[in-house]
Amino acid sequence: MKRETYEAIVANVESQVTWDPRACIRDLSKAFPCENIHSLESIVAQCYQERIKKTFKFRTSPREVEKRYKEYQERVKSGSGNGIIVDIAKKYNFSPQLTSKYLIVEWLKRNSDKDNEFDLNERAKTYVKNSNLIPDAKLAYEVYLASLEDDMYGSLAEAIKSSIGLEHEQFIKEKLDELEIPYQDEKYFRHIGCDKTPDIKLVVPFAIGRNVVNWIESKALFGDENSHALYIQNQLSSYWNRFGPGLVIYWFGFVDEINSVRKHEGILVSDSFPVDVTKFDPLHGLSKETPSPPLRDPEDEDKSDSEDEKDFRRSSDVEEEIAKLSLN
Repeated sequence: MKRETYEAIVANVESQVTWDPRACIRDLSKAFPCENIHSLESIVAQCYQERIKKTFKFRTSPREVEKRYKEYQERVKSGSGNGIIVDIAKKYNFSPQLTSKYLIVEWLKRNSDKDNEFDLNERAKTYVKNSNLIPDAKLAYEVYLASLEDDMYGSLAEAIKSSIGLEHEQFIKEKLDELEIPYQDEKYFRHIGCDKTPDIKLVVPFAIGRNVVNWIESKALFGDENSHALYIQNQLSSYWNRFGPGLVIYWFGFVDEINSVRKHEGILVSDSFPVDVTKFDPLHGLSKETPSPPLRDPEDEDKSDSEDEKDFRRSSDVEEEIAKLSLN
């Protein structure tokens, strides 16, 4: 996706006065019919989460929470029906599940022993995860509805995100199994006590064109320039330092400029598993013919090779001799 298109989509999302992610996605699919719906959904989710972070401190301040709780009580007494918490959250452009959590905290302050702030928050988290534990039947049902409605920033959103992420990681593993390329996953690295490891570490690397891939990181989201820069800083650069060059897959697309102006030359970016890979056989070399090396400039023919080039050719000759011996 071109940067201009991405910025136009973000501007459209941020112009929404009343925040309704589902309605926003429907509008975007009409305004940008050529764009993948999954890309639009991912961009909306990212904008939504960013907006929640920006307003979190204000919306969860004691004064604001007390106002929202009074509003909730008034609507319950007036018989407003179901979905009160969801309506309040939409009215103030905030997460329904986070709204329900802080209303629970306020309810606990008024209807339980004087626990400290930490205990109240811990009990509220438990109630949000399992609303059946809430003694107040009306509040329990409202919290349940809020958790169902909030598929962008609540426990449901995390469950969906985790499920989609695991699905795409499994897809990579199946592809590697088909290609008979050995690999190690995060489960293996956790078992041996490693931290900050990629989703897939190849035991034997493969190549995409002239680029070697030692590891694969799967991202079930849309990759914009800011998030990609943060991933490089917090994750990808450490993988490159430990394992060498690798590949990150943004399954729901990415801004094209990420590839044209890369922050790190050893990290490839794609939106799908590579179709044409060159496998390496330690005994026999590459499994298929690799692209021809670039032609040398005639003006450089009479120039002496650098020591690095000589060392590289010597090491290549040794590898060829080893391969010949292994065949005999």
